[in-house]
Amino acid sequence: MTLTITIPSPRAIYQSADYRLLDLSTGRTFDFEAQKAVIINAFGWTAIVAFAGIGRTSAVDVSEWLAENVASIGGNDSFDRVVEALLGADSWLSPVEDAYRRHSFSVGAFVESTPLFALVSNHESTSGPRSTVAAKRLSVSSIRPSRATTFVSGQTAAVLRPERRRLARLVDRDPEASVVYDALAAANRAVSGSNALVSPSCFTSHIRLTGEGGARVHGPEGAPSIPSFAFPGDSRGAITRLIDEQFGPGGGRLVSMSTARFGATDAFHETQVREKPGDANVHSNFGAYLKEKKADVVGAEREYRKALQIEPNHVNALGNLANLLSERGDSDGARDLYQLAIAIEPPDENASWNFARFLTARDELVRARAVVDRTLKAVPGSARLRQLSGDMLLLEGRGKEALEEYDRAGQLSANCGVESGGAIALQLSGAPIGDTIAAYWTAIGFDPDDPVLHLNLAQLLFLKSEDREARVQLALAVSGGLENSAKLEAEFYQAAHTAADLAAVFSRVKGLLEAGARLHWDVAPNIDMVERTDPKRGDLLRRLKDVMTGELPVDRLPAG
Repeated sequence: MTLTITIPSPRAIYQSADYRLLDLSTGRTFDFEAQKAVIINAFGWTAIVAFAGIGRTSAVDVSEWLAENVASIGGNDSFDRVVEALLGADSWLSPVEDAYRRHSFSVGAFVESTPLFALVSNHESTSGPRSTVAAKRLSVSSIRPSRATTFVSGQTAAVLRPERRRLARLVDRDPEASVVYDALAAANRAVSGSNALVSPSCFTSHIRLTGEGGARVHGPEGAPSIPSFAFPGDSRGAITRLIDEQFGPGGGRLVSMSTARFGATDAFHETQVREKPGDANVHSNFGAYLKEKKADVVGAEREYRKALQIEPNHVNALGNLANLLSERGDSDGARDLYQLAIAIEPPDENASWNFARFLTARDELVRARAVVDRTLKAVPGSARLRQLSGDMLLLEGRGKEALEEYDRAGQLSANCGVESGGAIALQLSGAPIGDTIAAYWTAIGFDPDDPVLHLNLAQLLFLKSEDREARVQLALAVSGGLENSAKLEAEFYQAAHTAADLAAVFSRVKGLLEAGARLHWDVAPNIDMVERTDPKRGDLLRRLKDVMTGELPVDRLPAG
């Protein structure tokens, strides 16, 4: 039985756990390879868990067992999943002799912003005296603290009541976390001076009702570099590799860590705003939540502007407010905010991406290209900026260069979604028609609802004389909600390759032209194909194309 101290309070919960165990067969003490505590972050709650009691059985290393169970808890699981996992310790506790089977897990948690302390134990509870005899099974007791209270497990009698009260009063004052860490480490060292079952080294941790948390190692230089379950799930391996790369294998040592939880609930954001009203990040994040999750654009704008009052150069608030104004139709206001956002060094990827798309939609390709190129120098690994660069090259008709950018984007991220642009780039670059058709089928597999993909595939299928499937693709394009310029293109294929009523086609074309639409796609291959077998229809299609592109006035539309 070693030492665990937990101090739950309404605003923060602190915990410490030492490293020492006792070998019952020899009576010799030794320091554990890992701390006996872990932090768990989920979407709606945060918890810290430490144990006192059995460190190993003949079949189980309790540290490893706890690590595996923590890793199995998913981000969407409820807090009850923690208690359920800990109760599973009965599977390896039950064979242990009664005299040595006493064991407790101390759990502090904030479920949303509500504090909770639970003991999962076979010999003690949150109320009443400890038992010197272990019960047959673990059970759960809990409290919801209204003020700080100190709970000691393991060497319970070693921390006297005055010290417990002193620690609780300190936590009630809500000082910086480091102050409480130092106080817990000092209390642990004081016990170790007179109790050989407690090591002078310990691991301290904390969580707050706002979702932040952290931990610190207190111990000699020879302490483990990465405690085996300070980082739940697969993240420990990634952190170990990173430290090994920086300091050489085994050359790094964990000193401290910080954690944070982001919640997509009203309660989470209300707590953040109440606890940290002067934090620009809090207001910017709340604005994004109101916009994306609640469709509350008025509330979102209010929070973005509060963030900017606190921090005028807050790049996320600038960019998000610019997006909101752009969607509202306030292009001038959006432009001003985007320009402020991208002027901040280093260039922000999100703001640059949104501003470049804003400019592209307004045919300001030169300016959009400058924004993307500048940001790519700072963020060369951005797959979506590479993809956007490819999209702009497509608009300029530079298919081969666009294809190169899409290839770079695909190498950076397999999920960046370049299939659509890549198929169009292949077509513009003059690739074999069979390869391009295959690329369109692949792109449609990824995005079956994109009408432009169906339209472009229809054109190629008409060129291959696969008219039946081409008409299916043309119908899917027309029913999919094409923009007006693409609708003109679809009407051209109706006139060129189907038995559609030409008078009706020309009437629809006239309406689209009068609305300002113009044909931008190269339909010359379709005209050439028709002209080889029907020169008269070919002439009609050439005049139709010239009217659609604006080279001839609308009154020169062919007669039906």
